[in-house]
Amino acid sequence: MHTVLDFIFTLITLIVGSTNLSACPIENRLPIYLVVVASVNLASICLACISIFLHVRDKDESISGFLCVTFSAIMIIIFQLFNFIWLICGTVWIFAVFDDVQYTAPNEKTYCHPNIYQYTLASIVLQYIIPFILCCCKNLSLMK
Repeated sequence: MHTVLDFIFTLITLIVGSTNLSACPIENRLPIYLVVVASVNLASICLACISIFLHVRDKDESISGFLCVTFSAIMIIIFQLFNFIWLICGTVWIFAVFDDVQYTAPNEKTYCHPNIYQYTLASIVLQYIIPFILCCCKNLSLMK
């Protein structure tokens, strides 16, 4: 279920970013941020699904299945490290213009389409908050 939700969120992020590439003159890297993070997440999801399929199919009986799963795991770790660094870049970009962004005058340099700016802001904030919420919920369930 988690993978399905992640896949849906990734596709929405890819669509929002790719359809608004020139919609944010105040910080033109925000749509690119969304496209890159979605592309890397999509690659991670695909690698995870392939690994699961190979693991279930081969049941760890073949060295090729083991090597594919290991390679996929290493690539997913690299992708997640990249996403962490990319999250920091996106955070800097979005909060650098936080006080100056406006949504009403598209011809101004301080304009950003509200959908792109607010979606990027919400996704970045959630990427910081959700891990803490999940960690707290897990710790609460362990205390019972």
